[in-house]
Amino acid sequence: MKYTNHLNLKKPESNDYFDQENHANHNMDVIDNVISGHLANSMPHRFINNGTVYKYGFSVVNGGLKFSYEEVSE
Repeated sequence: MKYTNHLNLKKPESNDYFDQENHANHNMDVIDNVISGHLANSMPHRFINNGTVYKYGFSVVNGGLKFSYEEVSE
């Protein structure tokens, strides 16, 4: 069994027994959890520009992609 680098998703090899519950369903649950975290936070990403920290995110408004950002004041 191999695993992906970032989300640790299961990647069965040709000699592994594939089990729907333990492989595909597990991977779908992991992906769903990661995506739901992004949906709950409209600006989940951060970047630094000249020492100033900003948070940013993307959303869909009237069918178009909207980029939003603001300075983080922590």
